[in-house]
Amino acid sequence: MPIYASQDLLNWRLISHAYNRIEQYPNITSTGVAVQFDGTWASTLRHHNGTFYIITAFVAVETFDPVILLFNTTDPFDDAAWSTPVQIPNTAQGADPDIFFDVDGSAYVTVANGTGPWSITQYKVDLEAVTSSEPVVIWNGNGEASPEGPHIYHRDGWYWLLIANGGTQLNHSIAMARSETVNGPYVGYEGNPVLTNRGTDEYFQTVGHGDLFQDTNGEWWGCALATRSGPEWLVYPMGRETVLYPVTWNQGEYPIFQPVRGTMQGWELPLPVLDPPGDGPMANTSQALDFAPGESLPKNLVTWRAQNEVQDNFVISPEGFENTLRLRPSRANLTGDASFVPGQEGQSFIARKGQSHTLFNFTVDLVNYGPTQPGEEAGITAFLTQTQHFDLGVVAVASSNGSSGSMTKVLRFRAEASGQTAVAAPETAVRAVPSSWEGSAIQLKVRTLNDTFYEFAAASAESRDDDIVLGVGSAAILSGGAGMYTGTLLGIYATSNGGNGSASAYFGRWRYEPIAQEISQGEFVNYEG
Repeated sequence: MPIYASQDLLNWRLISHAYNRIEQYPNITSTGVAVQFDGTWASTLRHHNGTFYIITAFVAVETFDPVILLFNTTDPFDDAAWSTPVQIPNTAQGADPDIFFDVDGSAYVTVANGTGPWSITQYKVDLEAVTSSEPVVIWNGNGEASPEGPHIYHRDGWYWLLIANGGTQLNHSIAMARSETVNGPYVGYEGNPVLTNRGTDEYFQTVGHGDLFQDTNGEWWGCALATRSGPEWLVYPMGRETVLYPVTWNQGEYPIFQPVRGTMQGWELPLPVLDPPGDGPMANTSQALDFAPGESLPKNLVTWRAQNEVQDNFVISPEGFENTLRLRPSRANLTGDASFVPGQEGQSFIARKGQSHTLFNFTVDLVNYGPTQPGEEAGITAFLTQTQHFDLGVVAVASSNGSSGSMTKVLRFRAEASGQTAVAAPETAVRAVPSSWEGSAIQLKVRTLNDTFYEFAAASAESRDDDIVLGVGSAAILSGGAGMYTGTLLGIYATSNGGNGSASAYFGRWRYEPIAQEISQGEFVNYEG
């Protein structure tokens, strides 16, 4: 659960992760087996009396009995300061939890009811005793499908309830209601929905699941989820992104939301703060990693699932391989198999979170890779889920020269697209590693040809411009399907592909280079970082 901070609402730094230690919630290691979007859903950040709170729901989709977790800290810049979460009793089996502190200090948790008909349900909670009242339905929504994502605010003598409606796809929207008491009854606004892009040809679609906040000047803003997909909703490899928009909230009236567009005007912003406090990387910028001795992995590198902490799958600058990141191979590859439990077995895959520009170049060097067993593989990937990813790897195969036990290294591009059946997967491509590359690092490359296709290529580090192009893949494969909630990860992996291999892979010279961002169909803004 990444926490970002900004002093100008434009330049954001990753400052910590609320969940950063397995012992905070060990059950999270069991996620991602049958369903790719198990995990924590719809986290909400709040501040009350000097303490920051994050409330979230841990969801295993097959059983759907959400566990509400409440983390807290007085120092959001420090991973270690985030608490072990308390579990809020959740008899309504609700998800998308919100925590609201009333003027008398009482705390209320509001959820999207998961039992019976959809509704917005509320508990009064005692945070010291960690108990909750019987659930009370406070609103059934405004008649649309899937009322969820609730947030409560107190202003001008009213309690204001904001929710998402219409499901998370093209009908997504935001609606509001209000009440004179915190637990209702809430009466819906006749002007609902207050925000949506459904029924339009706008590039930004699926706008919904929002929240409201005030800046230091007292001006109101909203944030919501959206996809850069157009109404076709086929290609959106960055998944659901967070968008920001100005809101006018006059006294005693419902707020007015500015529609989400690629170019917007709003409240005056402070002067840019390009280097806000914190030690994590800035969001939406280039990244160059050389894995020097003594460095730590940056906060924006993630694994697909929580890893067993006793494993040493990722080591910076091991002896004899300075300025590299060593990956010990995992048994399972990026797709896994029926027996694979990511958090328990471990998976040698680490990635940046994630693709953050429509057009980009991502490259990494594979250094002195020496596999000795058939099937050993190390490479680069554009990854959405275990069932939706493109991989370009160096793979050991049995030599065709007749020598017993002799191995040959080949370049292999292949796609796993079983999670997105609406798009045909490209064919696997294999080519021998040129003999002239022997002794040289191999640069592996992923780049965007346009807003729809990725290209995968390799070159000798001695001649980086002399590419061998192995394949091209549609960004539609990395959109939706089994990965409907999140965006594409760009990273590296090492695997024995279920064999007996144990050769480590050493990666260096990691480079992510933004090129441009698409803000409306066919309109791009060049990166100037």
